[in-house]
Amino acid sequence: MVTLIADDIMQAVLKQARGMAEIRDSQGILIGMFVRVSNNPSEPGVRVAPWGPRPPLPPPRPPADPRGYTLREVFEYLLTLADDEESRADLRKHIDKLKRREQGLEE
Repeated sequence: MVTLIADDIMQAVLKQARGMAEIRDSQGILIGMFVRVSNNPSEPGVRVAPWGPRPPLPPPRPPADPRGYTLREVFEYLLTLADDEESRADLRKHIDKLKRREQGLEE
Protein backbone atom coordinates (compact mmCIF):
# COMPACT_ATOMS: atom_id res chain seq x y z
CA MET A 1 0.00 0.00 0.00
CA VAL A 2 1.19 3.50 -0.77
CA THR A 3 0.64 6.37 1.65
CA LEU A 4 -0.27 9.66 -0.02
CA ILE A 5 0.12 12.89 1.95
CA ALA A 6 -2.63 15.47 1.38
CA ASP A 7 -1.74 19.14 1.71
CA ASP A 8 -4.09 21.55 3.50
CA ILE A 9 -6.09 22.32 0.33
CA MET A 10 -6.58 18.64 -0.52
CA GLN A 11 -7.55 17.87 3.09
CA ALA A 12 -10.23 20.56 2.98
CA VAL A 13 -11.68 19.01 -0.19
CA LEU A 14 -11.53 15.42 1.10
CA LYS A 15 -13.12 16.31 4.44
CA GLN A 16 -16.25 17.41 2.55
CA ALA A 17 -16.88 13.77 1.60
CA ARG A 18 -19.76 12.02 3.31
CA GLY A 19 -19.71 8.26 2.80
CA MET A 20 -17.98 6.94 -0.31
CA ALA A 21 -16.83 9.57 -2.83
CA GLU A 22 -15.46 9.45 -6.36
CA ILE A 23 -12.34 11.45 -7.14
CA ARG A 24 -12.27 12.72 -10.73
CA ASP A 25 -9.87 14.89 -12.70
CA SER A 26 -10.88 18.15 -14.40
CA GLN A 27 -12.09 16.23 -17.49
CA GLY A 28 -14.37 14.06 -15.36
CA ILE A 29 -12.24 10.92 -15.64
CA LEU A 30 -12.42 8.70 -12.57
CA ILE A 31 -9.16 8.63 -10.61
CA GLY A 32 -10.33 6.56 -7.68
CA MET A 33 -12.64 6.16 -4.73
CA PHE A 34 -12.30 7.72 -1.30
CA VAL A 35 -13.90 6.85 2.04
CA ARG A 36 -13.27 8.93 5.13
CA VAL A 37 -12.45 6.90 8.21
CA SER A 38 -12.10 7.98 11.79
CA ASN A 39 -11.49 6.55 15.22
CA ASN A 40 -14.36 8.70 16.48
CA PRO A 41 -17.67 6.89 15.78
CA SER A 42 -19.70 10.04 16.51
CA GLU A 43 -18.04 12.04 13.71
CA PRO A 44 -20.71 12.53 11.01
CA GLY A 45 -20.23 11.05 7.55
CA VAL A 46 -17.27 8.80 8.30
CA ARG A 47 -16.76 5.10 8.85
CA VAL A 48 -15.04 3.83 11.97
CA ALA A 49 -11.55 2.62 11.11
CA PRO A 50 -11.64 -1.18 11.49
CA TRP A 51 -7.92 -1.35 12.24
CA GLY A 52 -8.06 1.08 15.15
CA PRO A 53 -5.89 4.14 15.67
CA ARG A 54 -2.88 4.40 13.38
CA PRO A 55 0.34 5.97 14.61
CA PRO A 56 1.47 9.20 12.96
CA LEU A 57 4.06 8.93 10.22
CA PRO A 58 7.64 9.34 11.41
CA PRO A 59 9.33 12.60 10.46
CA PRO A 60 11.39 12.45 7.26
CA ARG A 61 15.00 11.43 7.72
CA PRO A 62 17.51 14.25 7.48
CA PRO A 63 20.03 13.98 4.65
CA ALA A 64 23.26 12.15 5.46
CA ASP A 65 25.13 15.41 5.03
CA PRO A 66 22.83 18.26 6.13
CA ARG A 67 24.77 20.85 4.15
CA GLY A 68 24.29 18.93 0.90
CA TYR A 69 26.88 18.95 -1.87
CA THR A 70 28.24 21.69 -4.05
CA LEU A 71 28.06 21.37 -7.81
CA ARG A 72 31.84 21.01 -7.85
CA GLU A 73 31.63 18.07 -5.39
CA VAL A 74 28.99 16.40 -7.56
CA PHE A 75 31.14 16.82 -10.68
CA GLU A 76 34.19 15.46 -8.82
CA TYR A 77 32.18 12.40 -7.82
CA LEU A 78 30.91 11.94 -11.38
CA LEU A 79 34.51 12.10 -12.55
CA THR A 80 35.22 8.92 -10.57
CA LEU A 81 32.36 7.19 -12.43
CA ALA A 82 33.10 8.40 -15.96
CA ASP A 83 34.22 5.57 -18.24
CA ASP A 84 35.33 7.48 -21.33
CA GLU A 85 37.93 10.18 -21.83
CA GLU A 86 35.51 12.62 -23.48
CA SER A 87 33.28 12.65 -20.39
CA ARG A 88 36.25 12.95 -18.03
CA ALA A 89 37.64 15.89 -20.03
CA ASP A 90 34.25 17.63 -20.00
CA LEU A 91 33.89 17.12 -16.23
CA ARG A 92 37.45 18.39 -15.61
CA LYS A 93 36.64 21.51 -17.65
CA HIS A 94 33.55 22.20 -15.50
CA ILE A 95 35.43 21.45 -12.26
CA ASP A 96 38.22 23.88 -13.22
CA LYS A 97 35.67 26.57 -14.09
CA LEU A 98 33.94 26.08 -10.71
CA LYS A 99 37.29 26.22 -8.87
CA ARG A 100 38.10 29.54 -10.56
CA ARG A 101 34.62 30.86 -9.70
CA GLU A 102 35.08 29.83 -6.04
CA GLN A 103 38.41 31.65 -5.94
CA GLY A 104 36.78 34.78 -7.34
CA LEU A 105 38.73 34.67 -10.59
CA GLU A 106 35.66 34.27 -12.77
CA GLU A 107 32.01 35.23 -12.66
